[in-house]
Amino acid sequence: MTTGMIHILSDELSACRDRLRKIVIHSADVLPEEVSIYLKEVAQYGYWDAKQAVLAEYRPLVDYLPKAYVDFALDVLIPQPRRRRPTSPRRRTYEREDRLGKLGIEDYRQFYPPSHIQGPFLYLLHKHEEEGLRLIHTLVNTAVQRWRQREQNPPYDDDGRTPLPVMIDLPSGSQEFWGNEQVYYWYRPNSAGPHAVVSALMALEVWMEQQVEAGRDPEALFQQVLTGSHCVAVLGVCLGIALAYPDKCLQGALPLVSSSSIWRMDVRRAATDMMRSFSIDPLGRHRHIYALQAERDKRPQRSRDVRCLAMCYVLAGSFYRGPPVSVSGGARISRGYRLPSRGDGKFPDLGRYRKLPTATG
Repeated sequence: MTTGMIHILSDELSACRDRLRKIVIHSADVLPEEVSIYLKEVAQYGYWDAKQAVLAEYRPLVDYLPKAYVDFALDVLIPQPRRRRPTSPRRRTYEREDRLGKLGIEDYRQFYPPSHIQGPFLYLLHKHEEEGLRLIHTLVNTAVQRWRQREQNPPYDDDGRTPLPVMIDLPSGSQEFWGNEQVYYWYRPNSAGPHAVVSALMALEVWMEQQVEAGRDPEALFQQVLTGSHCVAVLGVCLGIALAYPDKCLQGALPLVSSSSIWRMDVRRAATDMMRSFSIDPLGRHRHIYALQAERDKRPQRSRDVRCLAMCYVLAGSFYRGPPVSVSGGARISRGYRLPSRGDGKFPDLGRYRKLPTATG
C-alpha cells in the first residue's frame, strides 16, 4: 500500500467519524440518555479534535440536553490538573498554568478571535438562561480564581501580591468580586483574558442588551446576572448596560456606581475603549468577526463611563425614582460641567441643561 493510499484511507476514516459523530449528536431528541453517556465519554476519553467538534455542534445538544452539554463544556474547558512529581511551589504553579492553558481555561481555536457569536454562549442564554449563566459564571469564576493564585504566587517575582475584593451591596446582600483593571476589561475583544472567557462575557453583554430592549426589568436582570459571580468583569458588563440605557437602569446600577473601585476601573476602561478594537487578520479569514467588533465599537457604552452615569443620578430626577444618591467618594457638586460625549447621543431628559454640574473631589 502506497503512502498516497494510506492518506486517502485516513481522510475517509476521519470523514466517516465526523458523520457518525453528527448522527449521534443530532439524536439527542430521541436518545437523550445515550447521547448524555456519549458526552461524558468524549469528555473523559475523547481526543482533542473530538472534543472540539462536539463543542462546535452545540445547537441540538442545547435544545434537548442543555445540562448535559454545559457539564461537557465545563469538563472540556476546565480540565483537572494531573498529578506530577512535587517540585518547588513556585515552579509547580507555573507548570500547572502552562499545561492547563491561560488561567486554567483551555483556549480552543473556535473562540478566536473573541466575539459574542463565538461558541454556544449566546444561543444557550436565549434557549436556557440558567444553564447559560451557569456556564459563563463557572468559566469566569475559575479564571479569576486562577488570577488570584497567580497574583499571590507569581512564577518569577520574589514577592507576591495579595488581591483585595471589591465589595458590592446588592439587594440580596453584600457580595465579593475579584480582579483589577485588566480583569475588569475581560469583556472586550482586545483584552488579555482567555478567549473562551472573553467570548462568554461578550455574549452576556449582547444578551443583556436584548433583554433590556425587550422590556425586562433591569434591576431584576442585574440581580440575576450578578448572583453567582465573583469577577469584576461581570460588574463591568452590567455597568455597560446601564451606560447604554440610563433611562431604564439607574435603580439597578446604583450599587455599582456607589463603589469607588468601580469608578477607578471603569474610567480606565473608557480610556482604553477610545482606541477601538484592532484586528490582525492578513488573510481575511475572520473578516466577519472583525466587522462585528467594529459595529460593537459604536455602542453608546463605548464612549461613556461611570462619571456620565453619576450625572444622571444627580440631574435626571424626571425619570429616577430611587433613593437619594451621593457621588462616590463624597464628591461635591459645583457649576460649569458638561456631560462628556463623542456625538453618539444624549442621555434622556438632560438636553434642557446648558450648564451642568461637575463632580470635584
